Amino acid sequence: MKNFTLLVTFIVTLLTSSLNLNAQCTFISPTVDINSTLENTPAGFCTIDFNLSFDVTVNNGNKIIYLHLWKVADYPNPQLAYAHAPTPVELQNTVLNLAIDNNSVTPTFYSTYLPNPTGLPLVTVQSPSNNPAITITKNSIGVNSNSYHYEIDHIRVAIAGACNNNIAFRGDAWSSNSNAAAANPQCSMVYNVGLLDPVVSGNCVNSIPTLKYNFTIGTISTTKNVFYSVYLDKNNDGLINTGIGGDSLLSMVPYTTPITITPGTPFNSGDIAYPPNYNSAPWTTIRRKIFVVVGTTTGGVANDYYISTVIDPCPAGGTTPIYLSNFYAQRKGANALLTWKTETEVNAKGFDIERKIGNDFVKVGYVKASNSLSGDNYSFQEANTSKGISLYRLKLIDNDGSYKLSENRSIKGTAAVSDFTVYPNPSNGSTKISITDITEATTVEIVDNAGRIVRTEELKTGNTIQVNNLQTGLYLVRVINKLTGDFITKKLTVNN
Repeated sequence: MKNFTLLVTFIVTLLTSSLNLNAQCTFISPTVDINSTLENTPAGFCTIDFNLSFDVTVNNGNKIIYLHLWKVADYPNPQLAYAHAPTPVELQNTVLNLAIDNNSVTPTFYSTYLPNPTGLPLVTVQSPSNNPAITITKNSIGVNSNSYHYEIDHIRVAIAGACNNNIAFRGDAWSSNSNAAAANPQCSMVYNVGLLDPVVSGNCVNSIPTLKYNFTIGTISTTKNVFYSVYLDKNNDGLINTGIGGDSLLSMVPYTTPITITPGTPFNSGDIAYPPNYNSAPWTTIRRKIFVVVGTTTGGVANDYYISTVIDPCPAGGTTPIYLSNFYAQRKGANALLTWKTETEVNAKGFDIERKIGNDFVKVGYVKASNSLSGDNYSFQEANTSKGISLYRLKLIDNDGSYKLSENRSIKGTAAVSDFTVYPNPSNGSTKISITDITEATTVEIVDNAGRIVRTEELKTGNTIQVNNLQTGLYLVRVINKLTGDFITKKLTVNN
């Protein structure tokens, strides 16, 4: 079960179309999980910290993975064909670029985009060199040993506009055997992501002997017309496949007869029984997931992006483990405070609190479960004076010793972000950025109104940067503490 709370955890997945080149690999199920949004920081911008995950089925290729993201309005027209690696000109309006070295068990980020013909401007990619909080993990999934799930945590983008408006992106993912100027795409996929709204959540309902599920579709902004399809993970690979011979369609509301939802009136499906044979072999030992795919319509026409969620199956044997409704972590002075709420608890033992120390998660505390059928609220606090970012997670333990892990939550470190001044501001294209009292390695970024990073500077001792030749427009100056990942932003106006 996954629930969704604004500014904490949205899981939004879009699955539109895929293009396989040379049948080397297949990208599916891109997912966005929002960690936080900063409204009007700086003025006129929404800064979003989010996790991006996706699944890839590999056939000999896929040594290097590239991801690009545009605002929908800025996506290239005509669409990129991927007969060649995208050039910097084709990527000039992106809000995010990632280049991932996948040629090992543990993937890493490239700090440069090398498919970059001589004479063209550099493509800025996000990596630990300019975002120290970003991480990547890779895990084998499903019954196919060539299928992998990737999760990239703490990507940060700044988008002009308000955070409570619909923010929709269109992205491309592609794979190659090379990170070089002559990189040859092996496969690619075009996907769209609606980032903030509508919100979709779902639950397994442990109703013996008939297991059930339910889901809710809500909106946080304005009235919307939505349609949906519900799929059962037929082949138990953990990957949504809506094509011929794919996952089983359980129910749907077509876009021609959509449901209207408002901020105060979400749609709730009510409890729906799993298929009749769900409690007979082999379903009793292999539990399938439910995928709820939601779209919106405007003027009777289906929009070109979808939002979906995954309903984790009820466990075999009729027992109900601990289900989390939410999980938060925050810094309180010299302490870390964790709070969480459960939706239901049966046969529950308790919670191990784990913090990442070095390369491993280590148990730092334990809280006993109340075994309340209606759930309960919990908290845990520990001393934490780490200068850098700390990652926490919960280990949800049942009485039989089985357990599952929560998603990771991060808190900022105690190291301060250096304040800075921008002068002159407004500027005629030349500006000096002066940073006070640098105590940690610091990154300075200049971000334009489209969210593109147009200048990056690494500082260790010096505290002044001269920026010239900026074009007319609104910019964001961001100073990042590389140890903690914290940042301060200020607005810069250029009037040439």
